[in-house]
Amino acid sequence: MIGRGVAVAASLVALAAATSPTAQAQTSTAVIVPTLDCVRISPTRLEVTGVFGYWNTGSTATDVAISANNVFTPPPGFRGQPTTFQPGRQQAAFTVTFRTDVTPTITWSLQGRALTVDPATAPRCAGYDGTFTDAAIIGTPVVGQRLAARVPTLDGGHAPYFSYRWQRCATVDESSCVDIPGADAPGYVPTTGDAGSRLRVRTVGVSPFSASAFLDGRPTAFDGPFTRTSDSAISAPVAARPAVSALPELTGSTEPGSTLTVVGATFTGDGLGTPTRTIERCGPSSCTAVQTGGTGYTVVEADRETTLRVVEEVAGVDGITARAVSAARAVPAAPAPPTTVTAPPTTVTQTVTAPPTTVTVPGPTVGGQGAPTTPCTQTCSPAITTLRRTATALRSTVLVPARATVVLRVLVAGRPLPLAAGSRVGPVRVRRTTTQVRLRATPGPLDVALRVRAPRGAVLEVSAARGAESVTVRRR
Repeated sequence: MIGRGVAVAASLVALAAATSPTAQAQTSTAVIVPTLDCVRISPTRLEVTGVFGYWNTGSTATDVAISANNVFTPPPGFRGQPTTFQPGRQQAAFTVTFRTDVTPTITWSLQGRALTVDPATAPRCAGYDGTFTDAAIIGTPVVGQRLAARVPTLDGGHAPYFSYRWQRCATVDESSCVDIPGADAPGYVPTTGDAGSRLRVRTVGVSPFSASAFLDGRPTAFDGPFTRTSDSAISAPVAARPAVSALPELTGSTEPGSTLTVVGATFTGDGLGTPTRTIERCGPSSCTAVQTGGTGYTVVEADRETTLRVVEEVAGVDGITARAVSAARAVPAAPAPPTTVTAPPTTVTQTVTAPPTTVTVPGPTVGGQGAPTTPCTQTCSPAITTLRRTATALRSTVLVPARATVVLRVLVAGRPLPLAAGSRVGPVRVRRTTTQVRLRATPGPLDVALRVRAPRGAVLEVSAARGAESVTVRRR
């Protein structure tokens, strides 16, 4: 843009040399060249104002009436241009405003020389008074919240070039401000390292006119660009945004009728308000508030088979909020009603397959060991007095009438079933799997506990032998 202004000035200088008084003497006609100083473009970019001037190579004023030699296109042909042109270079002689949505360009034709104004390529005006408005920081300085630099202006027109430098200040004293490394964009997001410090933005603008080129509010010459530095005011300290340092909790039993206690969340940050609290009941896809505020919540029947949680929220600087949600507590389902199971009665049948046999047994009498040995005539058959069957065991009581060797088996279709280790007959415990248990028994009851899977129809056989005699009792 600046280069374009310099090129225009160089062209005008060459034109002046070509139309010097000597040249005028040769042509005897003054040459008037239309010039464009710059354009202003509205924020909407729909309205453009062109600042026009001219160069009259003659030594006296020249009149050019509104006609084909002094006209704007498209119409209207008269847009405020002069009809009397003073000698020499004249800048900012008049302005023309047009809308780009009506016509994208306009052309001024003067003495057969056409000057077309295209806003896309025309030099931009920086202003006419040569003074800047101050730069400024837009936004509230909060960690994590973007700030923007307001661009300084020259009399309302934006300077064409700007550079930016964000600074961190320890105090309101400008001497405490230092550049933030890498912060050279129009925007800046404060970090945690900025918390508690202040900020300032420095902008440098470049104008196509020099500060000395302004006279009575109008630019008088293209005598080089100038730069202007503008610092914003030092901001308030950068605030820490609200954050959650500890989540809330619901403690206690979740059975209906019980009261849960709320342990509040812990928030950090600057300018914190009072937290709000809500108890929520949550289903598979959504949560519904059931209580606002309070330090406890009483569980009700409607809470069964859902979860409960507490939600707290607090607002900090500039309305920034932080939200904390507790872990969900499950409310159990209602207990199932008691169920009564009645087992069918079990019938135990005892069958004696042989009649009692009377044997003469030499040995002790009822008096016990050490009593005189006398032959006794009695019923020597062992009797099964009880039998209880489960899926994995048989339990029984066998009454042994006299000292004898007793053998126990469990039969199915005449074949013995295996008796697992751990089976017990009186004082004898089976140490490994076997098909029968044999022991020397004394008169009296004998407790039996056999570890066996006995199906229905199995037979418990108990035999007692005296020499060649034996008695078998089957218990179904």
